[in-house]
Amino acid sequence: MLSELQREAIQKNLNTILHIPASVTQKEYMELYNSIYSHCTEYSDNYLIKGEAVYNLLSETVEKFSENLQFSGSISSTAEQVRTFISTVDLLEKTFSYLERFYIRTSILNNKDVRKVKDLFFYKIYYQFIYKIENGLVNIIFFEIETLRKFYRQDFSDLAIVIEFYLLCLTNNGLVTNSINFYKRYVDEFKQSFNFNVEVGKLLKKIYFEMFFITTVINDRDVAREIIQTILFRKDEVLDYAFERIVNFEKFKHIYIIISMMPENCKNIFRRRYENFVWSVLSKIHSFDDLFSSYCKIVQQGILNKLSGFNEIVDECVKKSFLERPTREQVQIHKEMVEYIHNYIINMHYINDVYAQCSDSVELSTWCISGNIEGGRDNSSEFSTNTCRFFELFSLVFDDYLIDLYTQSTQVRLLKGMSPEREQEFVDSIADKIGWSSTSILKKSVMNFQNKMYCCFTLGGDPITVSCAKVVKSFWSVDKDDPSLHPTLNRIKMQVLELIEVPERYVLEFNFSLSPIIFELNGTKYKMCTSAVSLLLYIADNNGIEPDFLRTVANDRYFDKNVDFLIKNGFVSSNVDSDGMPKLYCINKHSANNIVDLFDVPRRQAEDSEAILPDTHHLHILEAKICRTMKKLKELTFDSLKSQIECEVSDLENAITSLVSKGYLVVENDVLMYVP
Repeated sequence: MLSELQREAIQKNLNTILHIPASVTQKEYMELYNSIYSHCTEYSDNYLIKGEAVYNLLSETVEKFSENLQFSGSISSTAEQVRTFISTVDLLEKTFSYLERFYIRTSILNNKDVRKVKDLFFYKIYYQFIYKIENGLVNIIFFEIETLRKFYRQDFSDLAIVIEFYLLCLTNNGLVTNSINFYKRYVDEFKQSFNFNVEVGKLLKKIYFEMFFITTVINDRDVAREIIQTILFRKDEVLDYAFERIVNFEKFKHIYIIISMMPENCKNIFRRRYENFVWSVLSKIHSFDDLFSSYCKIVQQGILNKLSGFNEIVDECVKKSFLERPTREQVQIHKEMVEYIHNYIINMHYINDVYAQCSDSVELSTWCISGNIEGGRDNSSEFSTNTCRFFELFSLVFDDYLIDLYTQSTQVRLLKGMSPEREQEFVDSIADKIGWSSTSILKKSVMNFQNKMYCCFTLGGDPITVSCAKVVKSFWSVDKDDPSLHPTLNRIKMQVLELIEVPERYVLEFNFSLSPIIFELNGTKYKMCTSAVSLLLYIADNNGIEPDFLRTVANDRYFDKNVDFLIKNGFVSSNVDSDGMPKLYCINKHSANNIVDLFDVPRRQAEDSEAILPDTHHLHILEAKICRTMKKLKELTFDSLKSQIECEVSDLENAITSLVSKGYLVVENDVLMYVP
């Protein structure tokens, strides 16, 4: 414990500091400031006991000081006391900051202990002050406003400093227990005073926002909502203040509640500023649990656009986790991140949107793989396990995401100088941990991707995306020398070409050159990429089409090259019609039907239980044929349709039932009608 002599010396200095006038010079202030420092570090017999004793002495001194403060009388005398108090608090905060650095440096108190004592100390100061002087202080504020209003005075400096002091007390958790009573008592005065003076009005709005903030935290939602609706938020400093307070609010779980209660115009501004908001929080938060649980609630309540910024969050988390030499703490954070993203994905109702965002994230996939390769020097075993868990969690939701992860290894090899042997070893290690062979990963992903393609093309979905096309390109060429994968690759080619068979769904988004398809026609061998086949079918179905229009529709980066190929090899002719416009025509002997016949690769039957083609494959093809037939003929009876399409009656019935349920067909009086 402190000796009596030490205690008296510190008390003397504190008393001097706490009663200095506001006009003290900087030099005098610094001398007193340094005297406190000297007493904090003068003795070294027992730092821990001495530190606690200094904290207690500071607290006792401030309590005595507060007893002599009486906020009553004129606004000028009140402002003078406030200035003295603010100077005192500033000194105490600097003193605590020094103590924090000193005791942490000497390893006596850890950061958490010092901060806890400091926060408790200042909470005690502000709470005690506001509890004692609240009524008197608020009465002075409103009395001064009325006086200024009545006598048209223009000096607001004293009033502003008193309001700022009251706001300072509120922001330090001052008005918690009696905030509701305060609101009900002074609501009319505050409302009337908002427009009195621009600067004063802003300060009063900030006070109102703090009351809203506190009532929200203590779960009095009705009062909080009423308060916030009273504040006339516009694009001014008050909104910036509110935004900053929310971002820096330690109890992150309340943020989504606070944002949800704000007026609509404020929500819109928050939406536009959401990206900065996320990164501000990311820089402060230590728990991914808080981040993702709150983010989910914000999204679910419609406060923000669905999944806005989700991909950026994932990328940023992955980048922070996959460092060259991950520490044990970073590995643990990465593990938490993986688990919470996993829970986030499997519990939401818009998986397709997540797939659309994640599947385009080439950088994310590259970081996953290269991070493991380069970062496995320390904590390699657990780090590798976490990476495989990252792969696995996405495969639980959409297995075809593994396509990007798997094929990215080729790019990583080029970037990191990874040997083919090391690449295969890496892929095999991932597959073993997930419980698949590397070939199974490929086959399982292809099977799911085929399902997605059928839904996209044959049943009226959106055109195939560049991301999906990239995946097809990868599997068209990757591992083509592996004999065990030849059936899979042949099936992919067959599936793509069967999709092309449907006239209303052209594969126009394949805007890259796939591995060429080799075929023979009339004794001549041809090489043609899928995009060229697509153009040919489109021209055949719209005979006499303008090249410029077709170029726009096709969105094909190899358009000119493909058209030249088709003309040169006699598939298409280019002529000028009667109105002087150049047009493309399909030569009859190379009609679309003939081309489809050329590519009608016989299907191979699955030889084991791991069938590549799903059970629904035949149904998808049949539905596509029905759609094509019905689109041409518009209306047909069941018997007429059966005569047009050769298949089993039961299969035809199942396909019609499926199309009716999906809205492509309607049945009226035993007549089938096509719905465009």
